[in-house]
Amino acid sequence: MKKLFLLIVLIQNLISTSFSQSSIYVDFSSYKNTKKVVVKKDFGDVVNSFVEDFFSNVSNDIIPGIVVSEDYWKKAKQILSTGKNTLLDNNMDQSIGLLQKLQEKMFRGYISQIKCSYLTIDQNGKELRASGKLYLPKFGIIKGIIIANHYTIGSNREAPSENFCFEAVFATKGYAVLMADYIGYGLTKDKIHPYLHLQSTAQSVVDLALCVRGYLNSLNRDLASDEIILVGYSQGGAVTLGVQQLMEKEYASDFKIKHVYAGAGPYDIASTYDYCINKDETGIPCAIPMIVQGLNEGDNLELSMEYFFQKKILENYDEWINSKLYTVNSINILIGENRLTKILTQEAQDKTLEKTSIIYDSMVRNSIINWKPKSPVFLFHSTTDDMVPFINSKNLKKSFDDQGVEFVSDFSDYGSHMVAAVEFMKKVYEDLD
Repeated sequence: MKKLFLLIVLIQNLISTSFSQSSIYVDFSSYKNTKKVVVKKDFGDVVNSFVEDFFSNVSNDIIPGIVVSEDYWKKAKQILSTGKNTLLDNNMDQSIGLLQKLQEKMFRGYISQIKCSYLTIDQNGKELRASGKLYLPKFGIIKGIIIANHYTIGSNREAPSENFCFEAVFATKGYAVLMADYIGYGLTKDKIHPYLHLQSTAQSVVDLALCVRGYLNSLNRDLASDEIILVGYSQGGAVTLGVQQLMEKEYASDFKIKHVYAGAGPYDIASTYDYCINKDETGIPCAIPMIVQGLNEGDNLELSMEYFFQKKILENYDEWINSKLYTVNSINILIGENRLTKILTQEAQDKTLEKTSIIYDSMVRNSIINWKPKSPVFLFHSTTDDMVPFINSKNLKKSFDDQGVEFVSDFSDYGSHMVAAVEFMKKVYEDLD
């Protein structure tokens, strides 16, 4: 059975490679911090009217009845409603792939995709060339720039530079949508992804964002506003707040943030760790070794993974996670277990032990709850989320309340993590000008 599953994964990678876009990257490095041109013009309903006309004329043999409307969001939810137990089959990967193909067919006549490379630094301050993707409306003045941050991925073929991401939908409203791969994917796929390491991931996003205005100027694409919008769901939700914090603290003169949308993020990593250990259960098994390894890498802790992982994980995590061949769902299937007592050693669950306390302290440092944002924030989380425990948003809300932060939140039963993601994207889409 395992050999058959690995064969399926291999075939998926070959198919993905066969149909992937060109490997040519546009070098954004020379555009960093170049002077921006801001054009103040009234859009009216020009862009939205064009989108409505475009989608109303899509032939029925391509995508019958699908438009960027309530019908589209309902269809997206239907596609992702594959059941909660993703450990049993490969339906979730197939559903995500189907949704991405549907979107690409819908949007290809309106959106341009640009694979980009740029210079950033890793957690040690060492310069490296990273990659990402820019989605642009093909016509007209660009309303503004959206920095979108992606959710947890496992395989490199899921990285924005190699994929057509869900967040591309925002470009149909006339925005430039910029997405970083993060360190560990795209051009840096040979490196360990410092999963949930706040500073290095946020820096990799900010360094890409510093290049986009200059690149748009080189295309003679005018911006109606120099304000930016930050968006992210799941891991992307935590990254989004990390980017906001970094921009407001160190890059306030470079970025004027109009709005921030953060959905269902692992904002409080330490409390999530406690929560899962107490329940002896996790909704996303691969995240456990990804967190331990990622923070060990990001904070240079130099801890041995032998101390943390049970034998099955220890013997396979380098292939399953670091090869970047397997999707999150595929890794979950390979792990085949959602109990932490089967994933972590007994010592790794005891915070009174020195090595465990070291990784736990790193979780506390890389959580994004005890800070005071300056820009408007919208928080979203399904109270019945099956992957990222709601305790994350609960603790973040308390922190904001205690500091007198003005923010908007929407915490309701929107179903599973994946289905709620569609609701989050829909709310952001409808809130955009």
